[in-house]
Amino acid sequence: MELSNAGKYAEAEKELRTELDARSRLVGPNDALALQIRTGLAREWSNQGKHADAEREHRAVMAFRRREFGAEDPETLSSWTMLAATLKAQGRNAEAEKEYRSVLAVTEHVEGREGCSDLWTRIEFAAVLDDQGKHSEAEKELRAVLAIRKRESGADESHDFLTCVTLARCLEGQKKFAEALALVQRMEEGFEKRAGPEHPSSKFAKQQRERVEAEWKKQQAIGK
Repeated sequence: MELSNAGKYAEAEKELRTELDARSRLVGPNDALALQIRTGLAREWSNQGKHADAEREHRAVMAFRRREFGAEDPETLSSWTMLAATLKAQGRNAEAEKEYRSVLAVTEHVEGREGCSDLWTRIEFAAVLDDQGKHSEAEKELRAVLAIRKRESGADESHDFLTCVTLARCLEGQKKFAEALALVQRMEEGFEKRAGPEHPSSKFAKQQRERVEAEWKKQQAIGK
């Protein structure tokens, strides 16, 4: 983990391969620890852009977990979500959408539509929809996530950085520049109030606001 956090992905991969070889010789490749190591190895491949390798490993781990522990097992769902993410990383958005929908259907069956554990998956799912031009459906998912988080924490939407950035992109995709601009402005104000204008998140929010503002002005000029 320390190697990965330091960006030394190849070294982390080598260490995990050594651990997996030792574990496999001792008890086989599918005990609980070996499966965790295999998942970690797949993450390192993703970090290095080896998404096809990561996909193969996530798919194998997910299939084993599903066969042995069932689709509703939390670790199965985690592996399933990571599989979908590797498909997304390869630009295979239609396939990723299918896997995300399956994961969310199982999670909804277990926890209900507003279960906490599926919110991150819903954000990723929305991003996949948005990448395919399904902006309105993506917007619906993201607004639902924001509503749930606000109800649970009482915080305003500016606290939910990734969701707001993705939602702003969805709104832009629908030419709703005024709504997108209002959203990123609130996000910028929220970060500046909490962390100051020099914080990286505040600077990023400012960049997003300036970019959306420029796009909106360009759209207005075209409409004149």
